[in-house]
Amino acid sequence: MAYYSNTFGQPYINQFHQEHAALERLASGVVFESAHVAAINLPRPSKRPRKDDIDRSPAFPLFRASTTTSNVTTPELRCLPLLDVSVDVQVTSTISRTTLTQTFSNFSATLIADANYTFPLYDGTVITSFRVSVGHDKTLEGKIKPKREARAEYKQAVAEQRVAALLEEHTPEVFETHLGNIPARSTVKVEIQYVNELKADIGGEGVLVTIPTSVAPRYGLPPPGFPSSTTALGNASNHGLSVTVNVTGLTPIRKLESRTHPISVEMGAAATYNQPIPTTTFSNFAKAASSVKASQNRDFDPNRAIALLADSTATLGKDFVLLILSSGSSLVESRAVMEAPIDGTDESAMMVTLCPQDLFVLNATSETSNRFEGEIIFVADRSGSMMGEKINTLRETLGVFLKSLPEKSFFNIYSFGDNFSSLWGSSQEYTQQSLDAATHHLSNGFDANMGGTEILSAIAAAFENRIEQRNFTTQIMVLTDGEVWDTEKLLDYVAKSREKAGGAVRFFALGIGDSVSHRLIEGIGRQGGGYAEVVAADGKGKWAERVIRMLKGALMPTTWQCEVEIDGLTAISPRQLNTLPSSKIPGYIRAPYHLPSLHTFARRSIFFLFPQHATSDPQTVNIRAKAASGEAIATYLTIKGTPAGTNAIHHLAAKAAMLDLEIGRSWMHQDVPNASKDDANVSLDDMIRKEAERIGTLYKVTGRWTSFIAVDNNTNQESMSRLYKAQRSELSVLTQPR
Repeated sequence: MAYYSNTFGQPYINQFHQEHAALERLASGVVFESAHVAAINLPRPSKRPRKDDIDRSPAFPLFRASTTTSNVTTPELRCLPLLDVSVDVQVTSTISRTTLTQTFSNFSATLIADANYTFPLYDGTVITSFRVSVGHDKTLEGKIKPKREARAEYKQAVAEQRVAALLEEHTPEVFETHLGNIPARSTVKVEIQYVNELKADIGGEGVLVTIPTSVAPRYGLPPPGFPSSTTALGNASNHGLSVTVNVTGLTPIRKLESRTHPISVEMGAAATYNQPIPTTTFSNFAKAASSVKASQNRDFDPNRAIALLADSTATLGKDFVLLILSSGSSLVESRAVMEAPIDGTDESAMMVTLCPQDLFVLNATSETSNRFEGEIIFVADRSGSMMGEKINTLRETLGVFLKSLPEKSFFNIYSFGDNFSSLWGSSQEYTQQSLDAATHHLSNGFDANMGGTEILSAIAAAFENRIEQRNFTTQIMVLTDGEVWDTEKLLDYVAKSREKAGGAVRFFALGIGDSVSHRLIEGIGRQGGGYAEVVAADGKGKWAERVIRMLKGALMPTTWQCEVEIDGLTAISPRQLNTLPSSKIPGYIRAPYHLPSLHTFARRSIFFLFPQHATSDPQTVNIRAKAASGEAIATYLTIKGTPAGTNAIHHLAAKAAMLDLEIGRSWMHQDVPNASKDDANVSLDDMIRKEAERIGTLYKVTGRWTSFIAVDNNTNQESMSRLYKAQRSELSVLTQPR
């Protein structure tokens, strides 16, 4: 599902029905207003065009709204045909670098002044490159700038009839691209490169490559700058979708498996194995062919594998998920990796990944549900977006949970939509009688019929009505498709509620569906001291094992509060922050600044940015952890380096630091308010924004306050003379001697 608006968020279409309407997916394409199409006076051919000539006045596909969802109002929405989408993923250990290429066509004889489209990326994605190619001779390279400057430059370029492109981040998983002055009879290719840290497969030893291919319809008010009106139009497009995942491991690759799509897998394949090498000139063709042949003759490499999407008819309406398993040491084990400074900076970056299950040798591995003393509160999404297979999966999932609860535990079920309700006023002890009552509740009227998705009020009620007594814990398990906009407010409530309860409450989340908000689902588990899982709305056999594992995790009492220090960094003195009058930044930046407690099954990375001269070749990372039971453990990780020329950790660290600033949980929110009292003319919000802009522009990373802007230096009139293609009949005239 994609959300479309006109320039910078003025609504194209009415608010989609917030009740339980049958929402459809939006046909792919770059959307523009009919009013933004300007006719170009191209020279007419001397003879009548042949049938294979481009239509000078074609009818662009018109978006038609389903009568069950919304109505299109003027101006009309039209779209450029989407020719193909290719996703090329390069995986090294637990980090992926992806190139997303989308190709559209303006096959008409008209220039389009402004068009835009929205697309999803996985939560935590760091966009590092933005490039737009128009026709055969124009390539625009994106530059990162403060968002306000980028918007102003884009508007000015469009007004001056220059080709321009703007990429903005609305949330950490929803992005929007604007294209200005798309020439007639041209193909537009948008290429975006981004970096991800791969999510661990909970309970296993692998990592997951997740490629979102749709933005689900979301309830509530969208973030500032995003269209306030959203709708679901059309059906999923059947355009070409190509996915290639090249994997390079530190140890031999054991298995590649997709839970969502049919794939073909070749073990031991190099990154270029059987793949054509692009060429730009005919003279390079022979060299490319030789390179392909050489790569095919390489010895089998057990540390490499390649997976390709096998279904050529795959559409853009279902997330692609690939599981990577390796032999030997686990991909998800704890580690510390340092990256040398990259061009333009003097800062080193470090990624410290903590996995309590392997890092802390404790009795947690032998903990069983027999030790559980507390309640489990299920908070179930029964909003309209859960219609169909999702509500069936929700019922079955709750049935599995209920049959697996331990004796002497307490439980309750909350349901939410526009409002919320609960099975009982407070949790009841798990007995045959209470189980029968809950089972009857699930089989009688437990449908997706409660309207919108007011999730926060239901979670707040579950938290406030919990049983509070000594040595008694509360596990709140949220089951939802995550289709809401106000994610940060909810995550902030979860974090503060856990702090308020002193660790006696944990939050878990189970995402249901093909296009959930990973930021919401995983954020609830991360901020709530638990963890999260996502299951597709399909057969029970594919997800039952993960559901039971989540329940076991909720019944395990141990959660760890960790402190992480790098040798030599603690003595670094603060540095003056040039852009902010009275503020100093710490000697090094850690993100997240506030480390949430870690569940035994969880895995979390902490990032550091520090001056290269700050410490001489640190060797270890020291970790102190304290369990909820009071047990304390101290251990360390040996720091390993990365190959020269890599920059992924810098980008991930910069993004993590910017996200802390955006959600209000950074070092500045704790240290700057007191210091800023001396500067009445500088507000804290301005200081935070400027610091985020500093980091974003330095490391070329998008965020709430930074965007990519790409502008052509030539005006449209200058470009059209080069874009016009003469007819065959005119060649003799054009080439005759003068």
